[in-house]
Amino acid sequence: MTEFPQILFAGGCHLNGFPVGPEHSLARVALRSIGHPAAENPSVLAYVNLRSNAALKEACVKQRTEILVLQLGHYETLPKLKKMFHAGSSSSLSSGSSPSLIRELAQNPNLSFVPTLGARAIFARRLLLGAAFRGVGLGKRVFDPAALEASLDGLLTDLRSLPLKAILLLSPFSCPDPLTRTSRRHAAQLFAAAAGRHGCVFVDAFNLLESCGEGQPFCANFADANHLSRVGHERVGRFVGEALRSTIATVEGPAPNGRFGPFVTPGLK
Repeated sequence: MTEFPQILFAGGCHLNGFPVGPEHSLARVALRSIGHPAAENPSVLAYVNLRSNAALKEACVKQRTEILVLQLGHYETLPKLKKMFHAGSSSSLSSGSSPSLIRELAQNPNLSFVPTLGARAIFARRLLLGAAFRGVGLGKRVFDPAALEASLDGLLTDLRSLPLKAILLLSPFSCPDPLTRTSRRHAAQLFAAAAGRHGCVFVDAFNLLESCGEGQPFCANFADANHLSRVGHERVGRFVGEALRSTIATVEGPAPNGRFGPFVTPGLK
């Protein structure tokens, strides 16, 4: 392992800095915080998910990845139900549509999510729909723990064939949307368990964000109901940087049993 290993960030749109811009992405923040020379041009494979085994393996081999950081997106609502739960009003759950939100952030970089009366009404509707589905025994149609666990195990098992030094597995992010937040709280536990089974470093971004409290201190981390603000990218990025620093300091070559450990999960700051 060199002093500055080859690090690949793979996952959702947060890794490209959406919606605050790539220069403020959590990937860049993480690398800057440890003084990594790739901080201004990180290796990022965005828009991959729990079923992107082939794409992830190909990218790791091509880039000779030593440490893989996985932020895998969120699957608490199945596609067929998204329209019902969002009620066709996703723009009401944010500070605006994606283009307008990006324009607002350009004018006001410190913009953070403030729930409007309309957003609160949609939150209430989503909670009621979620409760109704659970009440009639269809809770797995909203959040399926077994399916998520199987997908995580399949992906992490597949990655064992690569000569990686370590995998950092980020938890799902908390967020202001109460139904999504509840589902991600359960999902974070599954991510932690999967990291333990496969010898990965678990980076608990969910509880990092939860530790900010409620109300505006919590919402300051978000640009809309689901995406991080500049403050959120900075906070999560520094936390990931701490995990990277600890991992780089402790890794001692590939383990003989094909696992990625042992490693110690950094505590909350």
